[in-house]
Amino acid sequence: MFAEYTPTEALIDSHFIAAGVRLHHTVRIAFDPVALTPEQRTVLTRCEIKSDYKTNDAYYIMPHRTTGVRQMYRDSGPASYDTERADKFDTLPTIAEWIERAANALASRDQFVAEFDRLAARHASQEKSNHQAQIDDATEKLLGYIARRVTKSSQPAGMTLKTARELGCDMSRWDAAVAKYEALEPAFRAEQSEREAAEKAAAEARREALRAEKRAWADQHGSDRLKRNLALGNDCKRLYTIERAAIEFPGFTPDIEDTGAFKPITCASIEALDERDAVIAAHPEIAVDDVLIRWLTSAPSARKLDEREAEYYESEFKPCECIAIEHPHLGWLIKAL
Repeated sequence: MFAEYTPTEALIDSHFIAAGVRLHHTVRIAFDPVALTPEQRTVLTRCEIKSDYKTNDAYYIMPHRTTGVRQMYRDSGPASYDTERADKFDTLPTIAEWIERAANALASRDQFVAEFDRLAARHASQEKSNHQAQIDDATEKLLGYIARRVTKSSQPAGMTLKTARELGCDMSRWDAAVAKYEALEPAFRAEQSEREAAEKAAAEARREALRAEKRAWADQHGSDRLKRNLALGNDCKRLYTIERAAIEFPGFTPDIEDTGAFKPITCASIEALDERDAVIAAHPEIAVDDVLIRWLTSAPSARKLDEREAEYYESEFKPCECIAIEHPHLGWLIKAL
């Protein structure tokens, strides 16, 4: 077996001068453990042992000298010893000298064991408290899923549950909630499938109602182009929106390209107030709260703009008051004032 130590630069040089051999920065002393005393072997059992992957030789590492103990991460982490690197040897040591120095390093750590154990216990208590809070929160969420009869969307990570059990957290409510949920989950999934099917059918019914409204409006007011496209089954959402907005909301631009931007206004002008009142009076089907007076900061557009047009649009636009309508079928309609 071997014991590893670090020589000083002075020892490396002196040994080279005396013996013609230059020591490595780490040196190993070969020894026979049978020749050691029980006390010396006891010291070795407390030292870290490694194995050389090339030779498979086992060798002991000189312990660092301990100078204190602290709790890591601003008093919230695990306990840790403060250490200094093991002193280098300035003479070639015997195995007895190596063990004596190792014993002194271990003794320096022994004097801090009680404080280390105290900090470790405090950290364990903090960890248990933190994990208990996570388990309690997860339990309440799971009970909420059960009360609403919905399938759960998340749960604590497996490692969190494992650690919580290892720390001795109270898992009784969690385990009971999991058992209850697992018993009810098939019914929840069936109910959820029914809800999703009903929602899908309702959404399709709304879409069909909108398509029917679009066809009915086009039959009475639409252009020949719009009518013929709808007859072929084409959606023509853009054309329909533009034509309907032009007839029902003259002066308003449908913001199909979502280029319009506005922000709240602190004090509207009389013109804006009158315009809003006129829109509300003319369109009782529009909710009052969906007719807004805003400060327009970017112009709306009903058609795609190429890069040159967009630059011109932006450079020529002047911020101003506007009426913005959030129409249930046509989207945002904006009129600059």
